[in-house]
Amino acid sequence: MLRVGLITDELSMDFDYVIKVMKENNYKEAEIRGIWGKNIADMSIDEVKKAREMMDKNGIRACAVCSPFYKCTQPGMKAEGAAGPAHGAKEKTFEDQIDLLYDLIAKSRILGTNIIRSFAFWKKGPFTDEVFNLIVESYRKPLEIAKKENIILALENEPACYGGRGKDISRILKALNHPNLKTVWDPGNAYVAGEDPFPGGYEAVKDYIVHVHIKDPIQSERDVTSGERKFKFNEVGKGIMDFKAQFRALSKHYDGVLSLETHYVLEGDTTGKGTIECMKSLTRIVSEIK
Repeated sequence: MLRVGLITDELSMDFDYVIKVMKENNYKEAEIRGIWGKNIADMSIDEVKKAREMMDKNGIRACAVCSPFYKCTQPGMKAEGAAGPAHGAKEKTFEDQIDLLYDLIAKSRILGTNIIRSFAFWKKGPFTDEVFNLIVESYRKPLEIAKKENIILALENEPACYGGRGKDISRILKALNHPNLKTVWDPGNAYVAGEDPFPGGYEAVKDYIVHVHIKDPIQSERDVTSGERKFKFNEVGKGIMDFKAQFRALSKHYDGVLSLETHYVLEGDTTGKGTIECMKSLTRIVSEIK
């Protein structure tokens, strides 16, 4: 069964407000990325425990840890800051990542989920065979840890990192062929990365999906200097995505959460009205799937 969920800081960093809005809209699945002005990677254990207590009191569960694991510069290359959205996470080097993973595992246990989102390094050039092999080798130790600790690393297709398309993620997953490595499928990200998300990208990753992110992009003007496509995001169901077709396909084999990562902010608004609109729209679209 498809269940609706929310990356909480897409609405607000005020967790009391997030819980209030989630309850009003019958959302019971929270994906934790940022609370109280801190990314999950930088929150203290006590802060995570407090968040869990608040969720338990209000009938909300954590569906995933929306972590920045391996959202860093690849090994052998000088770290030069974020190459894309870091969502408030303090910069960490490749050498910091194993310690980060253990910290995220501890936090995932407190939150009651075994899904930890991961990446394939900031994209700093073409996705060559050399980069591909480096990614594969860099995942071997984390996957040993994941197996021992019984957690799932969920590699997301992220345009700012290597592996923005479903077919790229599939290639990495097939090379590693590990039961503790799955994918966070983000069809909106696949579109931004230049891939037809459905059925193309989806078909490449459907056997590996353990979690799903939902956003609805629209193409805006091209960059005057580079000519690159630029994107904005709309209310879910009003952008370019054919979510009904995607959800019908998912419903045949995926029993999990559709987690809103809206990136949709109404001009001048500070109360998350755009995300609230998306919450209502996603619920409606899912209810219409037959």
